Amino acid sequence: MQRADRTNHRLSNNVISETEPRKEPIPFQYGIPISTGCECIDQLLDGIQPGDLIEFAGPSGCGKSQLSHFTTLQVAHSRPNEPVLFIDSGCAFSAQRCAELYNHSDTFKNSRSSVCVTEVLNNIIIEECFEIYELFDLMYNILEDKTLSLSLIIIDSIGSILSPLLGPGQSNGYKILHTLKDLLRQLATKFHIPIILVNIAVSNSNMTSNRDNYPTTKPALGQYWHAVPNKRLYFTKSIDTLHYHAALLSGTPVDEENILSCENSDGIVYKVVEFSVQRLDQPNELRTAKLFIGSLDILSSFNQ
Repeated sequence: MQRADRTNHRLSNNVISETEPRKEPIPFQYGIPISTGCECIDQLLDGIQPGDLIEFAGPSGCGKSQLSHFTTLQVAHSRPNEPVLFIDSGCAFSAQRCAELYNHSDTFKNSRSSVCVTEVLNNIIIEECFEIYELFDLMYNILEDKTLSLSLIIIDSIGSILSPLLGPGQSNGYKILHTLKDLLRQLATKFHIPIILVNIAVSNSNMTSNRDNYPTTKPALGQYWHAVPNKRLYFTKSIDTLHYHAALLSGTPVDEENILSCENSDGIVYKVVEFSVQRLDQPNELRTAKLFIGSLDILSSFNQ
C-alpha cells in the first residue's frame, strides 16, 4: 500500500514515516455526516453518515471518479488524523488531479495558507486491487487491524472487479457477491466507516430513450446488488454535454459561447461540463441534482 504521494507503508502503519510520533486518532463524531465537498450532492445523500454504503454508478465519463477524487480530498483535509483509503481497481487515482483541485478550488481557499497539499495527500492511502481475492485479503486485514482508524473507504470501481464473475457460466459469482456484501457491512457497521462504491453501467434493455426520458443504461451487477448499498446515486450526461461531446468526436466546430465556464476567487476562468445525478434508492421520490465538473473545481446545484 502507498500514500497518495507514493510513499510506501504498511496497512497497520498510520504515520508518514517510522520515525515520526504516532498521532492519536480523533474519535469519530457519531451522527455527524461527512461531506463530499458539493453541498447539493450532500443534501441528495442526506449526508454521508458513519456506516453508510453509498453507490456512485453511471456510464464512463459521467463524473463518478472526479467526484470520488473530490470527496477523498475533502475528507482527507477535514479529518487529518484519520486516513481515507482509496481502493483503485483500474489505475484511476491521480494525485496530480487531487493537487490541482486542492490548489485551485474555492472549497479549500481558506486552508491553503496553513495546510499544504502534501499534508493532505499524505492522509490518503492508495491500494491497487485488480481482482476480488485481493480485495477480500485487504478487507480482512482491515477487520483484523486494531490500530488503523479510517475516515472513509472508496472502491473505484467495484463494478470492474465483480462484472467478470457474474453472468452465464459463473456458478460461484453470486456466492462471491454475497461474501463481499457481508464484508462490506461488517466494515461499515463495526468501525462506523462510510464506504463509497463506484459502479459501472450496462445497457438497460427494458427501457428506451423515448420512454419517459428514462436512461438507456443502468447500474451493473444486477438486481441482487441493488440491496447492498443503502444510498444509490446514478450519474448521466446532460443533453448539452452529449451534444458537446458528439461535436468534439465528429470534428464539428463547437460554439465557444455555449460552453459553460466558471471563475474562481483567484480570477481563473475554467470550463465545466454538466452532468445529472439522481437518487435511485427512493423510487417514490424523484431527487436529482446537477454536477458541474471542471479541471480546477467541482460545483453542484439542484434541478429547477
